[in-house]
Amino acid sequence: MKHLFRILLVIAPQNIPAQIPPTHIVIVIFENQSVDSIVGNPAAPYINSLLNNSRTASLIQSYSLTHPSQPNYISLFSGSSQGATDDNIPDNLPFTAPNIGAELINNSYSFIGYSENLPYTGSTDSVFNGYARKHNPWANWQGSSINGIPATSNRAFTDFPVNYSYLPTVSFVIPTLYNDMHDGSISTGDEWLKTNLDGYIEYCLTNNSLFILTFDEDNSLSNNHILTFFTGEHIVGGRYGQMVTHYNVLRTIEEFYSLSYAGASADSSAIKKVWQTITPVTYTFIGNGNWDISSNWQDGIMPPNILLPGNEIIVDPQFGGQCIVNVPYTVSNGAMFKIIPGKNLIIESKLIFN
Repeated sequence: MKHLFRILLVIAPQNIPAQIPPTHIVIVIFENQSVDSIVGNPAAPYINSLLNNSRTASLIQSYSLTHPSQPNYISLFSGSSQGATDDNIPDNLPFTAPNIGAELINNSYSFIGYSENLPYTGSTDSVFNGYARKHNPWANWQGSSINGIPATSNRAFTDFPVNYSYLPTVSFVIPTLYNDMHDGSISTGDEWLKTNLDGYIEYCLTNNSLFILTFDEDNSLSNNHILTFFTGEHIVGGRYGQMVTHYNVLRTIEEFYSLSYAGASADSSAIKKVWQTITPVTYTFIGNGNWDISSNWQDGIMPPNILLPGNEIIVDPQFGGQCIVNVPYTVSNGAMFKIIPGKNLIIESKLIFN
């Protein structure tokens, strides 16, 4: 169905966010190593190369919350350990408390947890070939009618897309015990990361996306001081001394997408100083015909697939032309979209305002 618009349409908020929401966030969690075990260690050359990247922010005062593993995973996912104090399957399942996965899904975003060697989609098994449910917090909300996580969001890592544009808004990636530095070595985990995530990390440097690496806990030798870093296109590289825990990481993601705050993230501050200042860009449609043809845009400069906060599109086809939105297009909250009076905008696909 075609929809023809010939009105002045201006969509813009009063306040522009300090940083733009990433199109995709991928969070990888490794196991049981202190920051000093990784930084500068020749057994982790790939991770150390990322720490030296000009688009990596290293959070040098990052601390885990407790021991053992499971309460930390659940806390990063939901702002609370939900009463878990050990690595056994929790009682009173499914949980119903707010969590980042449900927040995203309920606000028209998307979430998937990818676990290496998960036996099958939606599995709630305890262990399988190095997979450990204690490292899969979203399984504890599966089947809940309140803040529930669908089985389709509990996936094996083999489902991680090769085309990264198909990734969900936020995803967690959980290696097996053999590859997460828990049972295996630091060098094994480092090589696993390079083999499996280097492509995405390269992608996120030019596609408004973010990679987060953190550890569940330390090796019980350094007051739970762990390595956490962010890598992405809009990161200002360097070392940052803000005191952070899993709750601050959760709060940062929630603020990106204007979500409610789960558990203790409500009393935690987002990570703020690591983001670039973005110069707003205006894109003007001046041609006649389809949206996705570069020659229809002024100076041949087309907008990205998502119009980011602070940026603007002006629809102003010349000489009786019309603008045809022939592909899905998203305008973020904080962006501006104008149709000049008397000009034609025809929507053959869909125009989404987030």
